[in-house]
Amino acid sequence: MHDLLEKVQIMYYVHYNVTQYQCYVDLESKKKPANSSDGSDSSEKKLSKKELALQQALGQITTTFGKGSIMWLGRSASSKNVPVVSTGSFSLDMALGVGGFPKGRVIEIYGPEASGKTTLALHVIAESQKQGGSCVFVDAEHAFDPALAQAIGVNTENLYLSQPDCGEQALSFVDSQIRRGSVDVVVVNNVAALVPKGEVDGEMGDTPMAMQARLMGQALRKLCHSLFLSQTILIFISQIRSKPSTFGGSEVVTCCGNAVKFYASVRLFVCRIGYVKKGEEVIGSRVQVKVVKNKLAPPFRIAQFELERGKGICKESEIIILGLKYKFMSQAASLYRFHGRSFYGKESLKTFLLESEDAREELITKLREKLLDAEMGKPQNRDETEGSLQEDVITPPNSRDEDAVTAVKVMKNNKHAPFRNVQFELKSGKGISKESEIIDLALKYKFITKAGSFFKYNGRNFHGKEALKTFLSKNEDVRKELITKLQEYIITPPDSTDEDAVTAAEA
Repeated sequence: MHDLLEKVQIMYYVHYNVTQYQCYVDLESKKKPANSSDGSDSSEKKLSKKELALQQALGQITTTFGKGSIMWLGRSASSKNVPVVSTGSFSLDMALGVGGFPKGRVIEIYGPEASGKTTLALHVIAESQKQGGSCVFVDAEHAFDPALAQAIGVNTENLYLSQPDCGEQALSFVDSQIRRGSVDVVVVNNVAALVPKGEVDGEMGDTPMAMQARLMGQALRKLCHSLFLSQTILIFISQIRSKPSTFGGSEVVTCCGNAVKFYASVRLFVCRIGYVKKGEEVIGSRVQVKVVKNKLAPPFRIAQFELERGKGICKESEIIILGLKYKFMSQAASLYRFHGRSFYGKESLKTFLLESEDAREELITKLREKLLDAEMGKPQNRDETEGSLQEDVITPPNSRDEDAVTAVKVMKNNKHAPFRNVQFELKSGKGISKESEIIDLALKYKFITKAGSFFKYNGRNFHGKEALKTFLSKNEDVRKELITKLQEYIITPPDSTDEDAVTAAEA
């Protein structure tokens, strides 16, 4: 409370000084005769007043709160490349878009039981230890398996293990470690097992209202700033619960409130989609990971890999699947061909990649380049894009289904009628798609026609919406012409009643 009052006083002091300075400059300007120039000198003086007032305010804030409390975004010394720790899975690293889990962020891994959530977290710990990092595993379930961790590659002698008695104790321990900046990765397994002390001390059958949700909300409010300063990765493993009576929405929900959802920079949904067999014996499972949320790259990407029992992620099997997909190797029945050699059975090819580091790294490099080219939207080979379309039809470039449609409702408006709705597309990493908005309105008011997947405007045909969006983004004159037509039509629609005008304005 004292800090808040101090901040309010400082801001008032800065505002008071700026106001006094403005009044002083105004009085001085009144004493001087008016300049008969074209006004350019006056605008320069006005600009200098603002700059001087801004410098005074910034100087006062820096003096009071310390250097770095406020800075120019483009002039900050921090690197624009986000430091990461690999997940141990090549395909998941590529799906995340930045090469792994970002440092200084909250990560949530959730999914059904026995799907590989803890195994994935242990792989992150192993990768961090390879970089010389210190890691903590908070075992709220009291079910940690050191043998599995060692098999995955975790150095258990240098791993800190905490098995707390209650949720408050666990989160206080996590907070103290992160504030000191002494650890690089903290894994909390799992959120549902962080039982509040009030529930531990209570009677069996008591139903306290949202104690876990309040506990997680309070903890994350305190932790987010410390995570940024210490560059620690905080991984929460969460259970899921069935959500009955859902129509069209998700049938599962994570437990303990929504705090982790909002604070997490990356959310991964992990599920088992099959089994790995050796003869009749099940030796592992095939796992699918969906990037449900990603603040650093496009979300909704999917990665698949194999988890071998007692070993973890099988990296060789992972790159074989991708190598076959992108035709860097071939398969005919049980015969694989790669690097000018033939291999009978997948196991023999996995053994070769495991023993031949050069061949493995060469394949990984090719796969990384291929995936990056696909992400940058480079066109495919000619034989993949040729079609039977007419010459006057513009075909779309490669696009990824990573856009989201956002709806906005005006709940209050003191200047105009409220409760109007608008929808627009948010492109991952780019923001609002203005071209898509224009196309939707032009279709509504029939400035653009559509037949199947073909769009027609100004006598030109476009195959797919992406092709038309690309055309509008590259032709500013055409885009401005279409915007002008829409503005004129919406503001003064022809032969419209008052009710029609309101409907058009709402659009």
